Amino acid sequence: MPLLFSYGSNTPEQLARRIGRRYIEGEPAYLPKHGRVFRGWSRNWQGGPASVIKDNSRTVYGWATNVTPAELDKLDRYEGVHSGNYVRKRKNVMVWNGRDFSSKRAVLYVSTSDEYNKPAKEYVKAIVSMINYYWPKERGSWKPRDIPLRNNRKAIKMDYGVPDGGMTRRQLKAMEADLRDLHDMLDDDDHLPPWLPPKVIRAQNDLSDARRIVRGELESRGIRTNPRHYRRNKKPKLIFLVGLTCVGKSYKVKELINQYGTSAQTVPVVLSTDNIVEDLARAEGITYDQFFATMGARQPNRFVAQVLPALNDMIDHATMNGLDVIVDMQNINQKSRSLTYDNPKFEGYELHAIVFDDDRLSAQDPAYLEAVKKACFVRSQSEPKTVPEHVIERSFAGYEAPTKAEGFKTIKKVKGSNPILRKNSRHYRRNSNSVYQIIREIERETDIGALAAQYSSAENILDVADPFSDQFHQWQDIMRAIEDRVEELGLEDEFEDMGY
Repeated sequence: MPLLFSYGSNTPEQLARRIGRRYIEGEPAYLPKHGRVFRGWSRNWQGGPASVIKDNSRTVYGWATNVTPAELDKLDRYEGVHSGNYVRKRKNVMVWNGRDFSSKRAVLYVSTSDEYNKPAKEYVKAIVSMINYYWPKERGSWKPRDIPLRNNRKAIKMDYGVPDGGMTRRQLKAMEADLRDLHDMLDDDDHLPPWLPPKVIRAQNDLSDARRIVRGELESRGIRTNPRHYRRNKKPKLIFLVGLTCVGKSYKVKELINQYGTSAQTVPVVLSTDNIVEDLARAEGITYDQFFATMGARQPNRFVAQVLPALNDMIDHATMNGLDVIVDMQNINQKSRSLTYDNPKFEGYELHAIVFDDDRLSAQDPAYLEAVKKACFVRSQSEPKTVPEHVIERSFAGYEAPTKAEGFKTIKKVKGSNPILRKNSRHYRRNSNSVYQIIREIERETDIGALAAQYSSAENILDVADPFSDQFHQWQDIMRAIEDRVEELGLEDEFEDMGY
């Protein structure tokens, strides 16, 4: 039977529960010439879990017991082997045989992460409790301070043979002060000596190149490089986008993601049933509307059976890696939001809310409801994604604003970015006057060449315009006016022959 060496918080009672035994006995054991470190992120403990690295000056104390291959397979799931967080390794450990310690080959779980994270205090106490149970005489009474937490970062640093990371960090700190002083000495209107700008440009280029190369090397190993928005040891965020459909929540998702780095280690997971349905529909060779018509309404069980597993996989990926999560759904009331934040997997996550058009929703503004319906109708003309009006009305009537009492740490209120919802804005009214004049001129135009030229100009503008901007929506109106005028003149064939 394989011998299992445990060196973290795992106790015989916990191990017995995980592998399905009623009782387990263990013996004191230690791993020589290795050190206990804390790598990766444990969602349950909210800190770095234990791992080991080679270190001739240290010893890892733990315990060992025999398990079957089938029991090891069960344990893999709890240790994060299937998710890639840990791997099994075999090492020679010293095990107590009743008289003395003898060397035996044992299985142990080692983290695949090179990223140091400070362990939670309760986790360290659990390790100390385990060591004191198996090593009451050899080590005396261990305290949490006896578990070394320092010198755990060395494996994530680049190893080129010379330990000059500290010196370079001190030089960069000194450069930071020099840069600040030099910046404050200069004014925008200064006429500088000719040698100064090239030196500054050269220094900037050298530092940018160094930063890019180091970041690329670290991220290629799966190591987070701490963008400004990200700070280690902070709780991951569960961000709810709250608002009706078609108000611009998906556009806000893109904005939020752009605030994160490009590394897969930092980009948040987006929970969106719409995205999952679109992927499933694409795989079936049908549209979003057809999916709901054939599977959602007529076969609801099949719909749930296909969507929920994909959603759970995304949640598992996020929580196992300590990633932020953006919930891109309507989240229109407390009941719908609680279905997500009451999930035990999100224990330890901070709740944040971004609410779209809270003032108009709270006031139950009927004009706003009609504007949302129109926005959804306009969207359905360009993509087969229909939202029934009764669904919009039910969501509108059932709105409940998120509150701090609900558990949200921050609640940010924003305006919907869909231009149809902003037609009452001053900017929209100002630009609408000029658009109105253009459309009036189109309605009087009889020259097919002039209409074609205007249509071509509108196409070029739409190619570069933000699809959620007022400009994009207004130039779409202009193109429709041209198409209507061409049809009114009976010149559709000529217009088509010109390539439109």
